Amino acid sequence: MKTIFALLLILVLVFAGYRRSFRSLKLPLLARRFYLTGIEYLFLGFALGPGFLNILDAQTQLGLAPLCALVLGWVGLLTGFQFEIPKLRRVPKSHLIAAVVAGGITACLLMFGAWWVLPQVLSLPREAYILSGVAIAAAACNTAQVSLALNPLARAPQNRPLANLIQIMSSADGALALAVFSVAFLLRPDATQHMHPGWLTLSVTVCILGQLFLFLLFLNRRRSQEELTVVLMGVVILGSGVASMLDLSPLIVNFVTGVLLVNITREKERLYGMIAAVEKPAYLILLVFLGATWQLDSFLYYFGGLMYFSWRILAKTAGGFAAVQAIPSLRGMPPGLGLGLLDHGGMSMAILLDFSMSFSQTYTVPVVSAILIGVVVNELLSPSFIGLILEGRRHGA
Repeated sequence: MKTIFALLLILVLVFAGYRRSFRSLKLPLLARRFYLTGIEYLFLGFALGPGFLNILDAQTQLGLAPLCALVLGWVGLLTGFQFEIPKLRRVPKSHLIAAVVAGGITACLLMFGAWWVLPQVLSLPREAYILSGVAIAAAACNTAQVSLALNPLARAPQNRPLANLIQIMSSADGALALAVFSVAFLLRPDATQHMHPGWLTLSVTVCILGQLFLFLLFLNRRRSQEELTVVLMGVVILGSGVASMLDLSPLIVNFVTGVLLVNITREKERLYGMIAAVEKPAYLILLVFLGATWQLDSFLYYFGGLMYFSWRILAKTAGGFAAVQAIPSLRGMPPGLGLGLLDHGGMSMAILLDFSMSFSQTYTVPVVSAILIGVVVNELLSPSFIGLILEGRRHGA
């Protein structure tokens, strides 16, 4: 009964409140930033979780795991639909290479930093440090475009090449983040003890191809909007559920399915429109579940959050600088390019939720709690950082 009550409460709060999120309301600047990104739903999830009202306790979260899997699958499918090969061919290769260089350096620096710091503050098995470092790196390298879209300087003629570069890099680095995160599933203890790498590869392949086959089977003829909605929901639910049962990531499985589907089916435009229409409610539900795992009862979480925030800025700056220096066609871009890549994307939040669901809570809770504090600090300050490079560009710096 409590699980049903929690489910209805979440749905009511999300669909009642999402009309106010992502809008520039007449609020103080800091509060307005939360509403424009939906981050207030992290705090809503925390309020519903064990740290406050305890409506979303551990048992209830377990009962709502299928909904979590569905949301993760939806985010993965939506992200995969953005990688249509004909469209990627029209994107400058230098911009895609820049995304790989900047994101790769960010991931490496965060990973090695986590592997050095975590053993100093947490007493955990060795594999926990490795898996946590991989998850932190994956969450850190993803970027959103919120600050860029909200800054009027991005629309100035002299800033358009820079804005276009940041937009492309922030759209492409979601795939890199998932590639890094997939390593955690290969390295986890049960993958080596109970699941041979060959069997793991076979399970992933069968799950993806099975989901793709079902999509193509039901899309072999043009269907009405209502039928297409049922097909989309049913296949995503089935694919995400099977992935969870096999201890795979619904996020990664549906991402790969989305990449394959968008490059095969003729119904991609209609499917993408339907998937994108539910993007915001799905993202807010994701934030509620993620907030329910958040704990704020230890000084280490605050210290870790500030360290994550600071180290990520340095890593992003180093990655952006390396991309500008390594790619000849980008030499005119500001060396502080990484300061425009600080916003956390929705993929970062999805990775953190998937990490907390798929791995032991003995180390996911401290890691996720610290990162979420860093995310909140970052969302408040990142507009100022991107303003620095846009202002410098406007004045010819």
